[in-house]
Amino acid sequence: MFSRFIITITIVLFSFVYSSTAQILFFDDFNVTNGGGDINYQYEVRQSGAWAPIQWWSLNQRTYVTNAGDRAGLLYVDTMEQAQYFAPTTNFSVNNCLIEYKICRKLLGRYLRFCFDFIPQATSDSDIAGFMQFNGDSIVNVFRKKNNTNAWESSGLQGSTSNGELAFYTNNVVRVVLSGVKSDEPKTALFIDGKAYMTGIITNSAGLKYYKFIFTHQGEYRPFINGSNYFTFFHASPRPAQTNYAQADIDYVKVETVDDVAGFEMEQWTGTNDFLYDDTGSVSTNDIIAVNLLGDEVVINGITFADGHENPGGYGYYGDNWQMYIASSGDFQTHDSEKFSGDDATTNLMKGFIYKDRNAIALTISDLTPGQRYRIIYYGTAWEDGSRKADIAASDGAIITNLNLDAYGVGPGVRLSHEYIAPDNGVFTLAMNGWHWYAFMNYPIPEPTMIIFLILLCFFRKIK
Repeated sequence: MFSRFIITITIVLFSFVYSSTAQILFFDDFNVTNGGGDINYQYEVRQSGAWAPIQWWSLNQRTYVTNAGDRAGLLYVDTMEQAQYFAPTTNFSVNNCLIEYKICRKLLGRYLRFCFDFIPQATSDSDIAGFMQFNGDSIVNVFRKKNNTNAWESSGLQGSTSNGELAFYTNNVVRVVLSGVKSDEPKTALFIDGKAYMTGIITNSAGLKYYKFIFTHQGEYRPFINGSNYFTFFHASPRPAQTNYAQADIDYVKVETVDDVAGFEMEQWTGTNDFLYDDTGSVSTNDIIAVNLLGDEVVINGITFADGHENPGGYGYYGDNWQMYIASSGDFQTHDSEKFSGDDATTNLMKGFIYKDRNAIALTISDLTPGQRYRIIYYGTAWEDGSRKADIAASDGAIITNLNLDAYGVGPGVRLSHEYIAPDNGVFTLAMNGWHWYAFMNYPIPEPTMIIFLILLCFFRKIK
């Protein structure tokens, strides 16, 4: 009886520690129970989260909710001949957070902007420090604006990418990751349906452009300059020559903290003895994705790292359920490497890497089981005794972190890992601004309660 009690308590405690999750600050699903009305109709009923229900501010009052027809449970935005702003009337005032919303209808003729640090009820858009723009013709633009002028400067355009898969906005889930809002260099990353999208282009003194999945806001006119994180949606009115109204439906808006989301763990490794985590031994090899990006198939400790395949169209590397891609257009670059000083098996994995000058790289894993916890691992090694630092972001909203690939010097391997829970669409992305990519592995983490149960069961059987 005593042994059973210990097993039960251990399982409960371990599960509680292991299942740390983000805290929801705001969630509005726009579901109303009777009829419909403007954006604040039954807002107390619609919202849930840690904070009290929050009202919306809406310019020109052309935002509606209803429980009838094909727009039931949606926020319907109709700009007609006027632009429309709408926003929660709250500064969430947290340092790290994830803002998520779903666009459910193609915009006819114009665009929907997600604006940073734009205080609701402002009389003009002169105080917008930055915004992301989603056009009806499939363009995603990211802007920065000096907040002391109404004019956009040519240098204000931070990114522009054409993405045909977004042309019709069929239930696209948009995730904006904000990290270090109260710091001098807040960072933002953008994920749509789990994939990374460019958020910035930096031009250096030599005129070279750097394309970023993670953008660092700096200087006098950066957003969040007072440690605030107001955000506002801006829906443009149609141009005079257009006959269609600009309109969009939004399914939900959610804000959550990410301080409790697992972060990134970087360690050094030297060979087969410390290459893998202990829990990989209890995972079926059929559930493991392991790839040697620039080289032949390699088997290490029973796990097969398949050889990488370059997309014949020149847009990244891919497999049955993974894809690597860069922030701008063009081909990956490759380079041989003899920097790693490990044993034969792991040395074969470190013979070369893929990269792209001045470009961020992202790895997207698909066909994941929703709700399952996974671990993704990057394997690499230093190219020089220097400072190859990079911002790293993940689509689960983990705090954007800056890490140095050269931290352990030339010779040892570098292992970067991150634990995440697969979302509803089974797509997860890891994005980096500047590391060399050698190999990676992704696998489901065995349920910890089952592992503890089996260990304790064996233990108590032995002491009987």
